[in-house]
Amino acid sequence: MPRNQNIFHFESVTSTNDVCFEKCRLNEETNIIIANQQTQGRGRNSKKWVSPKGNISISIGFISDRPVEALSVKTGLVVARTIKEVFGKNIGIKWPNDLILNKKKIGGILTETENLKDSFINVVGVGLNLQIKAEEGHWGSLNEKLQSQAKDIFLQKLPNDLLGSIEKGFGNNWVNEWEKICVHLSEEVKLRNTDETVIFSGINSDGSMIAIKDGVSVRVDESSISIEGVY
Repeated sequence: MPRNQNIFHFESVTSTNDVCFEKCRLNEETNIIIANQQTQGRGRNSKKWVSPKGNISISIGFISDRPVEALSVKTGLVVARTIKEVFGKNIGIKWPNDLILNKKKIGGILTETENLKDSFINVVGVGLNLQIKAEEGHWGSLNEKLQSQAKDIFLQKLPNDLLGSIEKGFGNNWVNEWEKICVHLSEEVKLRNTDETVIFSGINSDGSMIAIKDGVSVRVDESSISIEGVY
C-alpha cells in the first residue's frame, strides 16, 4: 500500500465510497473520506443506506497488488474492536458484516474493488449510527453524542486500525474472534436468495459461510441472510 495518506473532510457528499474512488483514481494513494452527511449512501446488494447528519460516514481507499481476502468480513471485526476500544461497547456481528447492538442494526460496511492498471483500488465504507430516529424497526444506534471527543478519536483510529491490520495481518485467530461475537452462531438462518433454512456454524478463512445443511457441513455461496429475532 502507498505510504501517503490523504484525509478529506466534507460537510455533505452523495456517497463517501464514490468520492473515495475518485480520489484513488487521481492520485493512486491511500485516501480517507469523512462526511458529516451522505445524500445517496448505499449498502450491500444496492440497498439504500440512510445517513442522517452528524452520524459516522467514512470511506477508506487504498491500492493493492491483489484483492484482500475476506476484506468485508474482516472489516466488521476491526470496526467492532475499535468501537469497543473507543466507546467501550460490545458489538455483535450479523454475517457478513452488519454491526448489531441490542438486536438492532447500528452500522454497516460496504467494500468495493475496481481494477487500476495492474493493481486494484479497494474502498471500504463504514456507516455507524451514533444517534438516529428509527424509520424501520431494526434500526438502532450506539446512543452516543453526535459531537464528542470519542467520535473524533474513532474517526482517527479506525483507518489506522484497518490499514494496519491489512498490512500486518488480522491475527492468527481472527476467525475464532469473529465467531465469538457473531450473534447467530449455531442458530437457524434463512438464505434470502433461496428461502432455505440452515444452521450457521461459522466462517472459512475467506469469510464465506459454513452451514449445516441436511446434516452435512457445507460452504454456502450467499450474500444475505435473515435471522429470527434480529432481522
